[in-house]
Amino acid sequence: MKRNIPFNSVKNTISSKRLIVFFYVVFLIVFQGFGQTTKSKYNDSDIPNPSNPARLVNDFANLLSAEEAQLLENKLVAFDDSTSNQVSIVTVNSIGDYAVDDYAIRLGRKWGIGNEKDNGILILIAKDEKDIDIEVGYGLEGYITDNDALRLINEILKPAFKQGLFYDGLNKCSDKIMALSLGAYKNDKKGDIEISPFFIFLILIIIIFIFISFQPPKGGRHGGSSYDGGGGWINYGGGGWNSGSGGWSGGGGSSGGFGGFGGGSFGGGGASGGWD
Repeated sequence: MKRNIPFNSVKNTISSKRLIVFFYVVFLIVFQGFGQTTKSKYNDSDIPNPSNPARLVNDFANLLSAEEAQLLENKLVAFDDSTSNQVSIVTVNSIGDYAVDDYAIRLGRKWGIGNEKDNGILILIAKDEKDIDIEVGYGLEGYITDNDALRLINEILKPAFKQGLFYDGLNKCSDKIMALSLGAYKNDKKGDIEISPFFIFLILIIIIFIFISFQPPKGGRHGGSSYDGGGGWINYGGGGWNSGSGGWSGGGGSSGGFGGFGGGSFGGGGASGGWD
């Protein structure tokens, strides 16, 4: 038996579907417009580009003298060369409408601060807002905790900045950061030699063999010079952190200049504060 469907029911069903489609389209338009507004307000064009050639110390706000900036640069480049950990100092005049930590994360990602191990650290100073932020890359979060970063701001940077001693604060803060991260990584791109236990054993066997082979006959005299233990085959010399010449204290020249960034993975580890 054929069933008759009332015309009003069909009409109401069509109207309901149209209403659903209408609200769906409105939702998409509003959502897309919100996304574009947010994007236009916060995008990478608001973040400065790194210096060319790249530097670890970028004093856009002119808080340091040229000599002070170069001393910090030399120290941080030497540390990067030795450990592959990149500590970058950036000062800007203003961060605009950004929260200081958001600005720092965006800058760290845009520049790629750190290496492939994401072992970068950014110290950001906003002059107009008197804000400080320390961002720690994923690869160093186990060595420099959020509490460590907060103490660096409160105990070192704030007191120095309040007195206008920007170089002193940044110098001491970077020293402490390097000490905390020391040993986290080593730079395996600079031709570092790794000695395995097997290699050491093999060398010992060769030395014993040479010693036995060249043993002088009984009653004879062993002429010539002998190995006196000085120097060795691998020289591990050349000053460590806070050592004299050639160390990371910033007194001498850097080892050939900064090679550039190569990381940039920051997840919010670090701390923020102000010195007003």
